Amino acid sequence: RLEGLALSPGLTIGTAVVQRQRVTIERMLSDDPVAEERRVRDALAGMHGQLDAALERPEFAGTGEHRDVLETFRMFAEDQGWLRRIDEAIRSGLTAEAAVQRVQNDLRARMAGLTDRLLRQLVDGGPDVEFALPADAVLVARTLGPAELLNYEPENLKAVLLEEGSANAHATIVARALGVPLVGRLEGLLSRIETGD
Repeated sequence: RLEGLALSPGLTIGTAVVQRQRVTIERMLSDDPVAEERRVRDALAGMHGQLDAALERPEFAGTGEHRDVLETFRMFAEDQGWLRRIDEAIRSGLTAEAAVQRVQNDLRARMAGLTDRLLRQLVDGGPDVEFALPADAVLVARTLGPAELLNYEPENLKAVLLEEGSANAHATIVARALGVPLVGRLEGLLSRIETGD
């Protein structure tokens, strides 16, 4: 038994799906900065398309805190300063993934969820294969960024369990808008739950 803080109301039962925590970068250096910059632009276009599609979902129609969170996330995704830093890192000899990783490390506090999405887009070419959920999935993670819940099929996502989390966190606001129960502050969660439980 684990005790936590109810952040989005609801009651459900399902199968645990532990979220992958890190993207593995296999190639760090490149001698073709033009190709790497093009890969970043293509990945950004794919990520923007996913965010735009999420904003079109009926759960996020109209105004509200949940929509503001997603629109702000979209705005950060278009930040030219962020893109300029990635281009500079690429021109120093890094691959697109390594450049995004470097910028992520520099800007982690402000933009961690966004750079994770861009890294997944570069490495996997789109949503992670782990994002395909069983019909009764309970997502288990340390923490989630505001748009990460949008990677999963809403009809299959029954609940979210987090080691961290707070009532005002962006993921909590999005979970409430989707009507997905969310429990946070579950100490030791990832050491006690495995995919399939």
